[in-house]
Amino acid sequence: MIYLATPFSLYPMGTEAAFIEAARIAGRLTARGLNVFSPIVHSFPLAVYGDLDRFDADLWLRVDRPYLEWCDELYVATMPGWQESAGVAHE
Repeated sequence: MIYLATPFSLYPMGTEAAFIEAARIAGRLTARGLNVFSPIVHSFPLAVYGDLDRFDADLWLRVDRPYLEWCDELYVATMPGWQESAGVAHE
């Protein structure tokens, strides 16, 4: 199982674009037969449609931590902003 770390709040094109790019990357990996968990792909719709704060770091750390511990590998998408991302650094 792969945990896909991607930038979000510092993505230069905005958070919705970060979600779309993360979904594209996760989709390509899935099409290759890999099992992927992307916290952005999973959490962005929860934030939007569940009326949750997409920038609440404590909330998302709590939600994502079990998945990070469960996954066998960590992939980092080198999207713009990834090197400055506190979330990617934490993951």
